[in-house]
Amino acid sequence: MIPVARVAEPPDFDARVRQPGQHWLLRNPQVERPRDLWSPFRDRLMEGFQKRCGYTAMWDLNGTVDHFRSIKRDRSLAYEWSNYRYASHWLNSSKRAGEVLDPYEVGDERVLRQRRAWYAEYQTGRLSLEGLRVMAPLIAAAVKKQTAIGGSSNS
Repeated sequence: MIPVARVAEPPDFDARVRQPGQHWLLRNPQVERPRDLWSPFRDRLMEGFQKRCGYTAMWDLNGTVDHFRSIKRDRSLAYEWSNYRYASHWLNSSKRAGEVLDPYEVGDERVLRQRRAWYAEYQTGRLSLEGLRVMAPLIAAAVKKQTAIGGSSNS
């Protein structure tokens, strides 16, 4: 993972999401999945995460708003900005109920299959070093380091 600075809460979030969301929760205590009021703020969250999934640190323009503490674990956080992370859809939908690492709290971590695919794109010349830097910055940093110590490169 790449450490992510906390994304500031948008000024209109409280009025558009938190307040109506809390009212919805009070009126619908038995409904399993709360009403989605957070999606209009997905792009703001995505920009704050520099268009990268908070868990894989990979470029993803089709990610989702992830509830870091799941709604099943704590419904009271369903409409709290501080509980949102930007995540790849496939990863968000496959998260299990256990503990996951918080992108706001951890450092670099590997997600091998995706990173191998980005590196292969770079090696074949279909992706430049600058493109790799945008899409997979940890791989680009490793390539740059390898080049600096005399390894091969496709810049």
